[in-house]
Order: sequence, then structure tokens, then C-alpha cells
Amino acid sequence: MPPRVRLLSITLLVAAACFDGGPEVTSPGLEITIDSSGAFPIVRNEGVPPRWSIVPIGSVGSVGSMSEAAPDEFGKVSSVTPGPDSTVWVADRYAGLIKAFRPDGTLRLEVGGKGQGPGEFGSIYSLAWVGDRLLVLDLGNGRIAELSPDGTWLGTRPAPGRVSGSPSVLRLYPASDTTVIQWSIGSVDGELQRVWVLQGPEGESTTWPQRRMEQPEPTAIVCERGNRILAFDVPFGGRMMQHPLPDGSSYQTWTAEYRFAVIGADGDTTRVVERSWPSLPVTDEMWEDGTAEFETFLGDSPGADCTPRSMDRPEERAAIDNLLMDDEGRVWIEAQREADTVWEVFDPLGRLVAVVPGFDYDESVAPSIRGGTVAWVRTDSLDVQYVTWGRLVESEAR
Repeated sequence: MPPRVRLLSITLLVAAACFDGGPEVTSPGLEITIDSSGAFPIVRNEGVPPRWSIVPIGSVGSVGSMSEAAPDEFGKVSSVTPGPDSTVWVADRYAGLIKAFRPDGTLRLEVGGKGQGPGEFGSIYSLAWVGDRLLVLDLGNGRIAELSPDGTWLGTRPAPGRVSGSPSVLRLYPASDTTVIQWSIGSVDGELQRVWVLQGPEGESTTWPQRRMEQPEPTAIVCERGNRILAFDVPFGGRMMQHPLPDGSSYQTWTAEYRFAVIGADGDTTRVVERSWPSLPVTDEMWEDGTAEFETFLGDSPGADCTPRSMDRPEERAAIDNLLMDDEGRVWIEAQREADTVWEVFDPLGRLVAVVPGFDYDESVAPSIRGGTVAWVRTDSLDVQYVTWGRLVESEAR
């Protein structure tokens, strides 16, 4: 069974107690109403929250050359995380390297290399800190490596091997400054299933099955042509996203609407958070551009077998682009606006506390928010990757 005594679990229990009675909480420009009259509390957020900012700390990345590789030249970045002393730690999956950079962009340390021995990595998917230990999810070697802040090899923990997928999903999910939840595969009732594993400074403490998320509507079209199978995402539509919590529950959202829920370990909804948000139309031009690849495929492959047979155009664009958590247990929702995106930050009670300007990032690498620092990866038109990190400044300004 999932643990019931972790810090974040306690926070959520306190949150449930605060919901009893459904008080209304207001602040200048922002109104938060808690409706406890139904089977579960609904937290409704309206208005404009305080605006926080990200003050740049550093940025690294360079174009390859015929000479010796530069320290900030990457093969393929799969994960980033802020580290001690305003550093940023970067996993280069192709090279099997972990690099730590100072705020001025100089290389502080480099560890690893391709291999299976101590200090070597097969395929790095994710980095995350638990206290003063850096966990390195190495699915190429079927293990989690542990490193000290100076890069010393401290040992390993088990993880599945020969698993492939996007590092934005197959990763270590932060829950607090001392706990992360690992995506994994394990045996449940004699069958291999996707599971969550709670990891802390002293090792793993418990494992539980991942709960299957039902999609309200198709999010992709799968086509067979000969021996090939291709998938085409439905543009602008919703998709299911989740972030696990240490007590076996999880945050889940169907991104077509600006709302997310806490789903308990038993599958029951325990809380819903809603936000008033303007609808954004899908124009004819946007739909034509978004489905161009699929329509070209159909024109070139009239005999292809596709399920479903055609794409249904969404009535409006999905409101949510991403859902993350920081090491303080706050939820970060990336929300779509007419011409850009913003990140809105909610406390564990589901109350909106701030809005942060959006930034351009590579969707295959999850941004990381730790110790008041935000780090992310950007990929340019030449597929050159750049890592940027900045300090989160909390302000009351709107």
C-alpha cells in the first residue's frame, strides 16, 4: 500500500480538513470559492493572481564544429534540474554524460560516459534530487545511479531495463525536496504492469500500480500501411495528463478544459480545481496546417487502414498544455492564451497563488522547478539544444 505518513500526504490531509465547510477566500483581484456541498470539494479560481517572474541565471548550448566538442555542446539532452549554488545539471543521453554548469555558463563538472560499470551510463532518462543526492534514472542499464553534489558515485538502485519512450513521461516526478516518484515497470499479482515507485534519500519505500486513465475522446489516429504503423496526433485537442503523489493519489487533467482533479488511490475523485479561462477558437487556417501531414499521408496511401477513419475538429483549442509539480508541492499549470502561454501556480489546496510568464521549451524534456529555480531545454530550427535556468521571484504585483 502507498505510504500515509509522508510530508505531502500530511499536507493533503490538512487540505481536506480546510475544505470542510467550504469557506470563500478572496484577495485583491482574485476570488477563490470552495464548494463542499457535493461528493467532493470543488475549488473555483477567478480573477488575476500576483505576477511572479523568472530572472535569468544562465544559459548554455552551442553549435557543433569539426574541432573538439565544446563543453556545452550536447548530443541529446533528456533531463535538466537545478542544483546547489545556482548550478544546473544536464543529462546528455547520447553521450552518457552528466554535466553541471555554473551561472556564468562554465563547466563545473562532468561525470559518466557510455558503459555499464560504476560511473557509467547506458541511457539516461531523468535527473532529480532527493535531499543532497542526485538520482539518475538510467533505463539503458536498468538502474538508478546515486551521485553526490561533487559527482561522486554513491551506488545504485534497481530500475527496469530495455524500456523506451519519451523522457517527459518515463522520468522521476518530484513530490517534495526529499522525495520523487519514479515511473517504472513491476510485477503486480504476477503480471508486469506500469507502476510508481516512491524514492527518497534512503532508497525506495513503496510501489503501487499506475491507474489507467480513460481518454474521453480519441487523441490520435493510428494507421497501418503494409508492415508499418504510424500515429497522427489530433491537433489542438485534449489529452489526459497526470502527476503522481506519494500517498498513491495523483493529479489528473483532461487538457481540453481548465480543470484538474486529485484522484485517490482507490480511483475516487477527492478534489477538483477549476479556473475561469477564455475559449480559443480553432481557425480554418490552423486546422489545415495542423492536419496537413495526415492529409498528405491519406493522399499518398489510399489503401491505409486508419482507426478512427478521420479526425474530428475540436470546437476550441485545449486550455492546458502541461502539468508539473515543484519541490514545494505546488502545481504548475501551463495554460494556452491567444498568442502565448503562461504558467499558473496553485498551492496544495488548489488555490491559485501566482502567474508566471511562459517560455519556449522542448516538450520531450520536462521543465524542472526546484529550490526557487526554473530550468528548461529549448531546441532551435537546426536541432541545437540550449539549457536555460532562472530564479523565481515572487511578487505581489499584478
